[in-house]
Amino acid sequence: MYRLVCSRPLAAAIKTGLKETPTRTTLSQQRRNLSIHEYRSASLLESYNIGVPKGNVAHSPAEAEEVAKQIGGDDMVIKAQVLAGGRGKGTFDNGFKGGVRVIYSPTEAKILAEQMIGHKLITKQTGEKGRVCNSVYIVERKFARREFYLAVLMDRASQGPVIVASSAGGMDIETVAKENPSAIITTKIDIHKGVTDDIARNIAQKLGFSEQCIEDAKDTIQKLYKVFMERDATQIEINPLSETSDHKVLCMDAKLNFDDNAEFRQQGIFSWRDKSQEDADEVKAAEHGLNFIKLTGDIGCLVNGAGLAMATMDIIKLNGGFPANFLDLGGGATPEAIKKAFDLITSDPKVTAIFVNIFGGIVRCDAIARGLIQVVESMNLRTPVIARLQGTNVQEAHRLINDSGLKIFLVDNLQSAAEKSVQFSRVVKMGTDDLSLPKATVSKIITEILATDTHGGIAFARDTRDLLIECCVEFITMISSEANEIAEKEAKKTIACEHVQQALEQLGFGDYVKDILEVASDHKKMQVHREKKQSKMEQSGLSEAELLRQQEELFRSATDKFNQGPQED
Repeated sequence: MYRLVCSRPLAAAIKTGLKETPTRTTLSQQRRNLSIHEYRSASLLESYNIGVPKGNVAHSPAEAEEVAKQIGGDDMVIKAQVLAGGRGKGTFDNGFKGGVRVIYSPTEAKILAEQMIGHKLITKQTGEKGRVCNSVYIVERKFARREFYLAVLMDRASQGPVIVASSAGGMDIETVAKENPSAIITTKIDIHKGVTDDIARNIAQKLGFSEQCIEDAKDTIQKLYKVFMERDATQIEINPLSETSDHKVLCMDAKLNFDDNAEFRQQGIFSWRDKSQEDADEVKAAEHGLNFIKLTGDIGCLVNGAGLAMATMDIIKLNGGFPANFLDLGGGATPEAIKKAFDLITSDPKVTAIFVNIFGGIVRCDAIARGLIQVVESMNLRTPVIARLQGTNVQEAHRLINDSGLKIFLVDNLQSAAEKSVQFSRVVKMGTDDLSLPKATVSKIITEILATDTHGGIAFARDTRDLLIECCVEFITMISSEANEIAEKEAKKTIACEHVQQALEQLGFGDYVKDILEVASDHKKMQVHREKKQSKMEQSGLSEAELLRQQEELFRSATDKFNQGPQED
């Protein structure tokens, strides 16, 4: 164990050596609701007698052809089933463009399904990675006389449901709200009364349904609200809600989200969850009762309690660092949970330091310390771990970590712990990123890290310096030793390089082997010089002081002779 205190010189050295580059860390909204595919949404709405276009799902090109035959006609739409918006303007990883296409025959349905199924669709909402399309939804094509937008959702301000509607359907509602806010109709709903006939009829009239469709639209709005309440939905979004040319009200496209807390009573709907559309790490975390969100930074965070987790990320940012994740252990900080948390954090190749910030209340600090020690030992972890433990049995926790001999750096103060996390992260990054830092800057930073402090300072300095010098001297000795064959020499060099590289990676120096080896080379020269001096002393029988006096006399004699100049014959 190594105990750290705040080192201002180290911080200053790193700040002068690193050029700040603007980086933005985006905290994605925590997934607290289930999203289901469009074909599932249509099926659920249809079970409530809400009008939807005739259609079915296909999981293979052959199925797509068969579904198109069952629908009949020569005017249909094929839609890639991916949980993301902007599918129509998306592009597949095979170059095929458009996740929503018009088709005119079963054969065309098969051909387009081949281009979609099994490929990733990239849209403005999925990011560069895209999301895999495992199925397509084929529906009859309906022509709308009018298109509207309608959504039922929970409103934090009014603490109840609201219906948001607009006559500008088939468009991005955010764009409508920005460019024409007067086109948005918001109706607050009394959760005890629900959507009355008058409320629903008033919304239908304001949207602009024709007289023939007002009653049908009113019924559809009430049924959508019924789905919202009975199925524990967090959002029912219909875009577009259409009035067709034959005066029918149809939900052409639906997006339904459901509260995760209601899974115990909505098991049928939650069985529709498609985990291939979710982040794999977040799925793993949920299986172990962890709240995990991957971010874009490089400092892994392991915290218990959502509030403390947010505060931890904030203080990392205030110290110039960037959190790699949000991870809340909750009250179950068991060794198994800690192991899974470390697995999630270290699976991200960007992580260069791990900040463990635990308040031992429900779970004692000594139990957390045992779990932490067990995990670090079993994983043979090389990433620096900075731990701040506070609460019940904290002294026992400190003793356990101190006695473990592991490189877990204990820091009591939150500010100091955050600062150390950022410093370690930056030093490790220097070993992995090609920052092209000047040699003088690298030397200065390494000197700061290896320097001891009269007040304790970085207490691991002596151990790491000895390890560093030992490995580097061994490296130089091995590659400079005489070898009969070049192949043997190269083999020794390779083995030694790996040995030194491992030691330097543990210290976070990475690619700066060359600069450090020069220091070790000087050490080796001094070692050889001392060995030669010792040998001379043994041969002459003189003490070190007498040998030094003899060397000084020889030097003085040579200097006098040089000053006298050349002698005449």
